[in-house]
Amino acid sequence: MYNLIIEKKTLGQKGLTVANYLKENYKNDFIVSNSLKTNCKRNIILSQFPIQYKTGLINEYLNGIHFIRPEFIKNSNLNYSTNCFSIFNENEKYKFFIPMLYEYKKESISNKEINVGYYYTTYRNTINEFLEFIKNNINKVKFITLLNGNPLLISKLLNINNQFIIENTLNKDYFFSKITHIITIMSKKFIDPWPTVLEEAVRCNKQIIILKQNRNWKDGIDDICSCISYHENLNDLIYDNSKCSINKFDLKEYYNYLIQSNFEYLISRKTYKNFNSFLFNFKI
Repeated sequence: MYNLIIEKKTLGQKGLTVANYLKENYKNDFIVSNSLKTNCKRNIILSQFPIQYKTGLINEYLNGIHFIRPEFIKNSNLNYSTNCFSIFNENEKYKFFIPMLYEYKKESISNKEINVGYYYTTYRNTINEFLEFIKNNINKVKFITLLNGNPLLISKLLNINNQFIIENTLNKDYFFSKITHIITIMSKKFIDPWPTVLEEAVRCNKQIIILKQNRNWKDGIDDICSCISYHENLNDLIYDNSKCSINKFDLKEYYNYLIQSNFEYLISRKTYKNFNSFLFNFKI
């Protein structure tokens, strides 16, 4: 069995989400833990941070696959991997590009009016851009649903318009059942290998609004944008992404391959133009 390691609380939810997904769907192939183990086929470190090395487990440490953010790469002897095609393509210190997609679907409550969704995080530092977007669309927006919001954010929204109907939830399923649109803002501070909530929005076929910013890198938001039709403002157009490459990609075939191949998948950086091209042309 493969040992999926979530060593500490991560920025975001990708590692834990996909670990639980794999454990549930491939019960005989994966376990989830918070440390290196000897009695497994391979250790897969999903925390995106350098793992705490423990004495006596040097072989397990060196043989493990380390999903890690670019800023933490130091030891060139490790098997570094990333979820993000754009990051892999620009950084040759990564040995593997292994996208960790997962199935998610939540049917919407029937919504006749626009309900704008926003996933609040402190580390992305995009709150001001979100508030400015709402201010600029004050006549188009009535309903706002926050995932992981807080009273201060709600107060700032009500200062823009005290007639807004705002809900805040920690329940992802409820969030996606309510919203019609989701606002995703490219961070100028945080390199995001894979924005899980944006993937979930695509799988639920929500209307995606991407607010771009000047930055000198590409990350997982750019990867997803290469696969879908998206808005850059709030308008009446409806895009159908139900048959985009993310939703059509055969996850069962892909993960079965990884299970049989020691959780390795090697690609040439010159083979694919972008993440969309990888998904459409993936071959075992």
